Amino acid sequence: MKKLFILFLSGLLLVSCKNQGIEQDALSRDEYFIPLSESARVADSLHYFILGEANTKASIKLNIGNTNATLKKEILSEDGTPLMRVFNYGKGGFIILAADRRANPVLAYSDETNFPSDTIPAATEAWLYENKLQIEELKSGTRENENGENLLKKGNYVKLLGGEVPTVNVKRASIEKVAGFFPPAGGCEPTGFEIGPLLQTTWNQSGGYNNLMPDMSCTPYSCNGKAYTGCVATAMAQVMRYHQYPASYNYSIMPNAVSSYLDVSSGANEISKLMRDVANSVDSQPDCDGTGAASNLNDIPYALENTFGYSVTATATDFNYNTVKSEIQANRPVILSGYKDKSGFIFHTFKGGHVWVADGVRGGTSCGEQNPDGTWTGGASFLYFHMNWGWGGSNNGWFGFASADAGGGYNFQYKRGMVYSIKK
Repeated sequence: MKKLFILFLSGLLLVSCKNQGIEQDALSRDEYFIPLSESARVADSLHYFILGEANTKASIKLNIGNTNATLKKEILSEDGTPLMRVFNYGKGGFIILAADRRANPVLAYSDETNFPSDTIPAATEAWLYENKLQIEELKSGTRENENGENLLKKGNYVKLLGGEVPTVNVKRASIEKVAGFFPPAGGCEPTGFEIGPLLQTTWNQSGGYNNLMPDMSCTPYSCNGKAYTGCVATAMAQVMRYHQYPASYNYSIMPNAVSSYLDVSSGANEISKLMRDVANSVDSQPDCDGTGAASNLNDIPYALENTFGYSVTATATDFNYNTVKSEIQANRPVILSGYKDKSGFIFHTFKGGHVWVADGVRGGTSCGEQNPDGTWTGGASFLYFHMNWGWGGSNNGWFGFASADAGGGYNFQYKRGMVYSIKK
């Protein structure tokens, strides 16, 4: 699954350009549109963002040393209106901001790597596509909260500049549903929590990791003529290294990342041994374009239990963001999966799959103001998962899963799944 199933999502318009070439301020748009100049100021000044009161535990700090932000991409609607903007930071890291005041302002961010300048991993593209659809629904007025109240009428955006609080007007029930937060009787306190990233590894699928994969005279120089390990093996191996089980592998010599694609050190070879064994356990199909495996997500818990001796608690099921949050809070990474393409009318075929790891969670709730009828308005919730995509750290970062109407689970269009409760 080379480069996270590189196939491009139809309908997603990603436009690379220089900052000075896409100024949209002169365009006349609706009152909710955020001009580029405002987005740029926010990205430039954003050392942290707040959902809650300033300096409370609901604050999230971005560990970005150089906040000199440069516009990298705009994601456009069919009529050419910007929906999202991606900014890179000078010393690493990126942030993705909504260009509509009704949406969650900060959609994703990373203090680890820049957003790629060439090929975007398709796992990230699928996430972008889902968020594109959400913002388009907000713009069209078709997206409603659980009480049937149209968010287009209720939406509110407060600029992040100066540390002001971004809010979405939702009732308390919606806040509870998104963040899993239930305010005590008679009051509401802003909350915040952060766990992870649990994984220290930024493993890849190519040279240094595939040293023991079959030699197939593959041409990409970075794979050294051998088949890629595949995303399933890479995800499983990183989770197994985290648990350091089974004891038949020497985890202590495995580096968090190999030195280069030419690395044949004892540590790199020990990773390669683990990768090869995991790939074999899920009946992988070695290939120069990306080793495929585990068309059935149940193959993963089966292999963990029967080949590697893990607990029978490991379970494959449909994606549920509350379960992912609970698992990470219990210090257990979760293996996620999704597909890019679906074909067929009655009997569907899914293609373009990827498997990766969610290993961190950041979330919280701000209360806003209490109304005479006991409801709360002006509050906001946020929930971000840290994604380790299994491509050498590329695009690893925090990706938003919160929404005002508690939609949850916005990473992939089709057949989203997870393997959770992975225990020794």
